Amino acid sequence: MKKNVSKSLTILVMLLLAFASCKKDEETKAPTNTTPTVNNKPALTADKWITQKVFIDGAEQPGHFLVGSIYQFWDDDKYSFLIPNMGNAGGTWKFENAQQTILKLNAPQGSGQTWNIKTLNATALVIEMTSDGKLWKYEFSHP
Repeated sequence: MKKNVSKSLTILVMLLLAFASCKKDEETKAPTNTTPTVNNKPALTADKWITQKVFIDGAEQPGHFLVGSIYQFWDDDKYSFLIPNMGNAGGTWKFENAQQTILKLNAPQGSGQTWNIKTLNATALVIEMTSDGKLWKYEFSHP
């Protein structure tokens, strides 16, 4: 009888150790992240953006002729700009700093623009720039 209890106890301890070691394996595994991370600003920028709102010195300009204008940025550092019923332009774009918060637009037909990026994600682009002593803010979204 003592032999059977000892044998049963040994089997029980082995089972407990087996289950305990399985639990440890599960805890030490790195969690799987299935949420895609998007932090590539050039890839986010290279898209079509439509101007939704225009602000001058903090005041929204509803009905401004630039509302509805379209910027199309391509991966090859080129862009086009279209104001519906008025015309289009284009040029090249690049980031001016390592943090990728300053975007320089160069146009052969003008002096270009320097944008300070305030928001850039998969659905929104918000920039500010100074022109003629005024602070301009543009809010863009995808079509």
